[in-house]
Amino acid sequence: RKIENPKKKKLKHLQLTTKVANEFVAALQSGKRPTDEYISKEYRLDIINKPHLRFLELELEYPKHTKLPNEKLENTGDLIVPHGTIIKWSVYTRNTDSVVFLIDSLYYPLETSVKDKFKFKKLAKNNFTYAIDLKNKNINNVGKIRYTVKVIPDLYPEIAIQEFKDSISDDIRFFTGKIKDDYGFTKLTMHVQQKNKNSTKSIKITNDLEQEFYHFFDFSSLEINEGEELQYFFSITDNDYISGPKTSVSQKYSFRKMTKEEKEQLINKQKQDFASKTEDLLKEIQDLQKMIEKLQLKMKEKKQLSWEEKAQLHELIEKQKSIQKEFEDLAKKNEFIQKKEQQNNPQQSEDLLKKQKEYNELFEKIIPDEMKEKLKELEKLSENIDKRKLQEELDKMQKDNAFLEKELDRSME
Repeated sequence: RKIENPKKKKLKHLQLTTKVANEFVAALQSGKRPTDEYISKEYRLDIINKPHLRFLELELEYPKHTKLPNEKLENTGDLIVPHGTIIKWSVYTRNTDSVVFLIDSLYYPLETSVKDKFKFKKLAKNNFTYAIDLKNKNINNVGKIRYTVKVIPDLYPEIAIQEFKDSISDDIRFFTGKIKDDYGFTKLTMHVQQKNKNSTKSIKITNDLEQEFYHFFDFSSLEINEGEELQYFFSITDNDYISGPKTSVSQKYSFRKMTKEEKEQLINKQKQDFASKTEDLLKEIQDLQKMIEKLQLKMKEKKQLSWEEKAQLHELIEKQKSIQKEFEDLAKKNEFIQKKEQQNNPQQSEDLLKKQKEYNELFEKIIPDEMKEKLKELEKLSENIDKRKLQEELDKMQKDNAFLEKELDRSME
């Protein structure tokens, strides 16, 4: 209502007097003091109630597969939540007829069953911003309160595999693997893809979010022909029930079943390698025998060994250790070749069985453990030299090596 001011005085004071609740009487005055000059007649000033947000309550229901406990928050609008979280808002207001959520340009009126309390819920799958807009019959816009919700995505599971071939059987593979996920797994599977058939095998895992596993597979258990090739890989599936379980796969591996001829060629190659290593070992034994003879001659000529001769003795001991190690490797290689031959040709010829028996007898005659004990004794004597005992140990070593040389030479005939 327009205020009358017939004398056109400058109005400087507005005095309000309360009569009843939410009603005031106003007198407009000019001058420096309320008593100066012009005083208007009384006017009524009605107070309009402004919508007011008292507080905000949120309930966070996390997806079951995250194993996170649900939470309640107050007066917090900005959030960081896992993908699939159900967010429930309770908006407590005063002097408010309606509340609207503005989410990414879309309007959502909030439900209410109790005065000045409004509710809303949303499944959080992606980042979003939202604003809360309060209204009543007198005021349509009091300014929006804006918040941000950041959603942490449910990541794909991770898998890494290492493959190892069996030292004896061409059909067996060993695997070690690592799997990792943010919330957990439902299954780990090995997949085998053949020409006309696919098969799977489940692998047991634990509830740990990061873990290692071990697995082996015998391809002879499959119906596969000689020369046939197949592929295989591993898959890991997480436990995301919101968007559906996600699966990651390892790299692909291949297996080819060797033919009998290929296996025989491989065995022959290993035999050649065995024979070559045996010849090398024989030469090393012969060289060592010469070193022992030279050292023995010097020991007979002198009462005490010089620094140079002591160094030769240490070199001799190290060379003997090397020969023993090579001998043990030969024994293992012989065992490997025999097992390979038995696998490839169970009905072996009489000549082959005889040759294998000779090798077994050779490696049984020469006991590396006994040779090691003699070496230990020789090492002790090299530190505190007793010429008589040292000479005895060198004689024993020379005899052992002569026997080893003879037997290896005979086995190669």
